[in-house]
Amino acid sequence: AFCSYPGTSYISDYFDQEVKIVSAVTYISQGEFTHQVSKSRSLGEQNEWYVLKYPKLKKVYLKCGEGYLEVEKVCLASGKNIDFAGFEFEIKEFVS
Repeated sequence: AFCSYPGTSYISDYFDQEVKIVSAVTYISQGEFTHQVSKSRSLGEQNEWYVLKYPKLKKVYLKCGEGYLEVEKVCLASGKNIDFAGFEFEIKEFVS
């Protein structure tokens, strides 16, 4: 996921197509993700994607087997690049 070649691809439920990870920041454990959730203003979830919002920052995480990968950019099968800094998911908010 951290190297551009050959890269990491998977079939996304949200985008309903193959997605290649173009830019990933870091991988965090379930425990660290829970800690990040407690520090964020809100958490939105859409299929495999999780969005944490902070006062001046938004982080997008992809759920992996044992943790979460912070992703900045992906490329859809159509060739369209998506930079999550300016992307808005249609997100359902968690209700406690």
